Amino acid sequence: MANFLSKLFKPKWQNKSAEVRLEALQQLDPNNNEQREIIESLLLNDENPSVRQAALSKTSDPARVIVLYAKLNNADKPAAVEHLTKLSESLGLSLFDLIEDKTFLAQIIIATESPDEFLNSLARIQDEEALILIAQQAKLSRLRQAATELIESEECLDKVIETARSKDKKVFQIAKSKLSHIREHKKQVEQQKLQLSGLLANLKELANTDDTNLYSAKLDSLKQRCNAL
Repeated sequence: MANFLSKLFKPKWQNKSAEVRLEALQQLDPNNNEQREIIESLLLNDENPSVRQAALSKTSDPARVIVLYAKLNNADKPAAVEHLTKLSESLGLSLFDLIEDKTFLAQIIIATESPDEFLNSLARIQDEEALILIAQQAKLSRLRQAATELIESEECLDKVIETARSKDKKVFQIAKSKLSHIREHKKQVEQQKLQLSGLLANLKELANTDDTNLYSAKLDSLKQRCNAL
């Protein structure tokens, strides 16, 4: 009898019919804590994609979408990113403003199939570990390449080269070229430091000498070397 009554008075959002659950979902208020929990339960656990999509649409707080994102069905994550983008835009923000955890932001970018939403703002990610994740794992080659272009440290570029060597020819070439440029620049800087050190030693020697023979000529020569540096 108790089992019969529980079935008789079972909430509509628990009904076997997806259409009934959808109808019940439309009546739920996301601003009511208890009803919000039901919406989120449907979002995370309902077997029907349409019900999960409707529950996502009812989740109007971007902070809650961010919290729930990692628990979502992988098939629902692109829709969640699109929904989160719309919510952030309604607040006059971007996802880069909304999400402080750059590693989490990288995970969203990795999963996206819409590069234009992120390409122009990718440079706002200062965390190179997050950029490495994008360069290594993003679904779209344009995002992998753009992230690689933003990496500046030798250590991080080495990591990208190691993973891209046999998997992503374009990313491998970008990372290798950047690494060569950085190392060549460092070499030039070290050479300039050595030249500057020698020049300062020569200037000090000239300043302390008592021999005034060809003093002006020697000083002019040192000035020329200084200007060259």
